[in-house]
Amino acid sequence: IPVYSGFEETKACLESVYATLTLNQTKMRLLIVNDASPDKRLSDYLKQESHRGKITLIERAFNVGFVGAANTGLAHSSSEHDVVLLNADTIVVSNWLDRLQAISQSEPTIGTVTPISNNAELLSYPHPMTANPMPDLKETTLLDQLFSQLGLGAEQVIPSGVGFCIYIRRALLQEQPFLNEKLIQRGYGEETEFCLKAAAKGWKNVVAANVFVAHKG
Repeated sequence: IPVYSGFEETKACLESVYATLTLNQTKMRLLIVNDASPDKRLSDYLKQESHRGKITLIERAFNVGFVGAANTGLAHSSSEHDVVLLNADTIVVSNWLDRLQAISQSEPTIGTVTPISNNAELLSYPHPMTANPMPDLKETTLLDQLFSQLGLGAEQVIPSGVGFCIYIRRALLQEQPFLNEKLIQRGYGEETEFCLKAAAKGWKNVVAANVFVAHKG
């Protein structure tokens, strides 16, 4: 989770992930990259959560933008495990990670998996290519319950994943370990380039239509 600003959004995001730890069989390590945030309250909060053992915190000495922060996290991720890049202004519920992982493992050529959201470009609900309003926690839970009924057969191949919440298989990361930080320095479009390069190598980018993750944007 790359972090720069948005104290309330970041806190809500982390608390939503904490609430799902016991609801997922998939074990997760929360790796937070503080991209030299100017918000002392946010930085102090992240240090507090790190001292509590809730997160692994990486503090950058200077700001590099979303792509650089994401790459910092990828560089510190386990060389054996899959990775989820998650925006700090998202809300997750229930066994979201189990369902993303199950779809990622349903075919060996699946490289990335992206859930449905209110604000996720081509995967936006109810209106695609629209920044629909951010649902609250209760509404997010109800929407996720609705989409979860679609089951494991709900994946469809899409041209590109969407970076607000994208599950990346380790096998793909072994071929493409980082986002393109040289071409796309500050963010926007980096996941598209990453996914198109993966597709050119035979990997599939799919949507997990049985998972809903809220995204403020």
